[in-house]
Amino acid sequence: MKKYTFVALLALCAAGLVSFTPVAAQEGLHKIHHFFMRGNVLEKNGAEVYLCIGSKDNARVGQVLEIIRVESTPPIKGNTPNFKRIKIGTVKLTQIVDEHFAKATIQSGNVQVGQIAELKVDVD
Repeated sequence: MKKYTFVALLALCAAGLVSFTPVAAQEGLHKIHHFFMRGNVLEKNGAEVYLCIGSKDNARVGQVLEIIRVESTPPIKGNTPNFKRIKIGTVKLTQIVDEHFAKATIQSGNVQVGQIAELKVDVD
């Protein structure tokens, strides 16, 4: 596992998302949070989950978020990866922990760690 973590960190460094200087490292962590973590279901305990969505993302108690899982499918053209989004269920925010995290209650579906939460938008 440590080998994979090192390889992932090395890849992020090469991509310019992480640096080892203090200021650049902080900026890199912000980029990682914004692009790779935002919306992730981080922890599940019964019907409660913690999400990587907080006040900085304009999250508010009472909002209903849709939970999705992303799966890769065979490429459509050439080597370009193709992905599909699968709706899993919904959660309702019950507490904004801080600017990065929130607590929610599962309303429907088999929500699991690693899935993604997004604001549910109803179109009339």
